[in-house]
Amino acid sequence: LKFDIKKFYDRGVKISVNTDNVTVSNISISSEYFKLYNNFGLGLEDFKRINVMAIDSAFLSVEEKNYLLEKFR
Repeated sequence: LKFDIKKFYDRGVKISVNTDNVTVSNISISSEYFKLYNNFGLGLEDFKRINVMAIDSAFLSVEEKNYLLEKFR
């Protein structure tokens, strides 16, 4: 089963980039970003937006989210 994550992204669905346990899956966050770049043409501005989406969707208080967004920007 292959799906195009960019279709979801382009339609405004919030996505985030994550890994499982690196020691078990041998997958790094860098390799996940590379796959998005290589396979779907996502770039730096997309990655910035995706990280803001991830912060916005996190199970954190508004204060914690604002703190992270401030640090990120």
